[in-house]
Amino acid sequence: MATSSSSSDALQATALVFSGRPDPAWSIAGPSAAAIVELLEAAPVTDAASPTAPALGYRGVILSPEAGVVSWVIHAGMIVETRGRSAPVRRRDDGRRIERAVLTTAPPGLLPAPWLDGLI
Repeated sequence: MATSSSSSDALQATALVFSGRPDPAWSIAGPSAAAIVELLEAAPVTDAASPTAPALGYRGVILSPEAGVVSWVIHAGMIVETRGRSAPVRRRDDGRRIERAVLTTAPPGLLPAPWLDGLI
């Protein structure tokens, strides 16, 4: 794995869903975190433009190691990876597989069910 965080590091996930109040956030640790980082790093790089997120409602999920060296914004089949001051790298999330993997790690009841029904 070519990451600056070890596979045992926890990840912080935040679902971008609310406007005007805090978005739901949770930690992902252990084998689940390692598996998600592996999927992120294996996702193919693309030059495709990122889809425009809606102004209201679900706008994706932000994921970062607790060390904060890298972050990923995952939405609608696209991953935008940012590492420090480097230019962002866009990756494909075919079938929204990685986005679903992240969202399914949320504790029960944390995420609003109506928008999860069609996604996971």
